[in-house]
Amino acid sequence: MSSFTKKAIMEAFLRLVGKKSLDKITVRDIVDECGINRNTFYYHFQDMYAVLEEICHDAIARMPRERSLPETMACFLDCMSDFAAAYPRSTHGLMMSLGYDGLLRYLAPELQPLIMDCLMRDQVAGSRDYLRHLTAFVCHAVIGLSVDLMKLGSQTACTTVAEDLKRILEQLSRPQN
Repeated sequence: MSSFTKKAIMEAFLRLVGKKSLDKITVRDIVDECGINRNTFYYHFQDMYAVLEEICHDAIARMPRERSLPETMACFLDCMSDFAAAYPRSTHGLMMSLGYDGLLRYLAPELQPLIMDCLMRDQVAGSRDYLRHLTAFVCHAVIGLSVDLMKLGSQTACTTVAEDLKRILEQLSRPQN
């Protein structure tokens, strides 16, 4: 039941962000939308921004962990594209409310450890600082591409960009002679 309620809250939030800007949504709006009381909401989430954090966390947590960095980042772009296709109005609302900086704020804490894990698993050589900088570079690049793709809203464009990103990251992570 708890998991069901949490998902209902997240779905209500996504419906609302498709109707009005993020800064205009209140906890009252969310509880009215999903038919629960405020105490139930606060049992699951600290505030409505925690709902957005959980949505981002869930999306990245569902990504496979055993793939290479290029495959994982292509998978991330596919995930973002699938989200945009499933929630077009919500995606537009989030993009208008958050922009690149907001997406970076909510996605980077989940995405950076995933990128670092891929780099370690792929045995990319370099100092700790180098790997940290490479992680930040890839994180910014993939979130920036996600923003561009969500603005386009084209599944074909997403597939092309994901494949191009995969090729770029393969070239970057190839051992230098």
